[in-house]
Amino acid sequence: MSGATVSGATVERTTWDDPRVAALREAMDAEIGPRYADVLRNVAPPPLDVADVVAVFLATVDGEPVATASLKRTGAFAEVKRVFVHAHGRRRGLASALLRAVEDEARALGYAAAHLQTGFRQPEAQRLYEREGWRQVPPFGPYAGDTVVSVTYAKPLGQPLLAADVGTAVPAENDVVGAVVEQLEALDAAGVDVAFLDDAYRVPDGVVRADAPTLAAVAAHRTHRIALVPSVTTTHTEPFHLSKVVQTLDWVTRGRAGVRLTVSTDDEEAAAFGRRLAPGPDDAWAEAADVVEASRRLWDSWEDDAEIRDVATGRFIDAGKVHYTGFTGRWFAVQGPSIVPRSPQGLPRSSSRTTTPPRPRRRARWRWPTSSGHGRSTTSSGRGRG
Repeated sequence: MSGATVSGATVERTTWDDPRVAALREAMDAEIGPRYADVLRNVAPPPLDVADVVAVFLATVDGEPVATASLKRTGAFAEVKRVFVHAHGRRRGLASALLRAVEDEARALGYAAAHLQTGFRQPEAQRLYEREGWRQVPPFGPYAGDTVVSVTYAKPLGQPLLAADVGTAVPAENDVVGAVVEQLEALDAAGVDVAFLDDAYRVPDGVVRADAPTLAAVAAHRTHRIALVPSVTTTHTEPFHLSKVVQTLDWVTRGRAGVRLTVSTDDEEAAAFGRRLAPGPDDAWAEAADVVEASRRLWDSWEDDAEIRDVATGRFIDAGKVHYTGFTGRWFAVQGPSIVPRSPQGLPRSSSRTTTPPRPRRRARWRWPTSSGHGRSTTSSGRGRG
């Protein structure tokens, strides 16, 4: 990942004793240390042998060090260490990007899983790790005896093994919801990792179809581990509606949601909606890329701790932690914020499917969104067709 650019930051590979990295570790200690002053007054952290550190990554913005993460060998474990983003670099997706960098390093070294430790008074760190697919495990290695302070996580480093396409059109005499959900239950029980639910505006004679996000929402309560990825056509779907549907599905599935984007270039479909002429393929996919960017901003418009839910004072949210999206493109504008609080994944996964593949540059924007900084918001979206 050395030399990569992430949300305006440059990520480079460096060493543990790099003064810039050391300064960030000191800033981390100054910020986090006081939280544990009463419980760790006379407790020293586990010793660290620099020879065990196998990778250190540093992110800079305009030359200023703003984030770091490292990987070390801890006995038989590949341990992620010192994930920290300075206040000047937050809300850029840097923590997620650096986590992926150290995960890739551990994978390249042959580890089947990566491990890490955080503290019980760092809920923001715990939410980050859980959004990125980490799951709590019993304390490991040097933390094995600590049942008070340490919260430990692990993440398998293998890729998804099995995916299935699920059709959502069935003979008209059948129960479409029951038929599709039964398929998804069977795939879940069989250990399939991801189910892509097909969808389309046209319904052939003799069949019935329910929209894919609705079917995924029904299946969420009857499946346990399979990721549910409904198809959504961006061309005639309001981006604000698309984003909240996916975000709501992420809540219902507890972090198992995604979305597969398609486009419509069909004149009859455009006439059925009656709002615009059918776009050409280039315009349709360019608009889809804008929909993804607007959705990313909406999904990221609530901070993790924006919800207060204080019955005594009648305050539901901290308005200072809900932000404008401020997206303006060729086809629409979205001011935001989302009307759905930040969901378990934070930024649900998105992909595309087309018989005419979009340009690689565009496709790369759709796969694994990363968070981006933006201003505050109190309004909803507006879409002006060009």
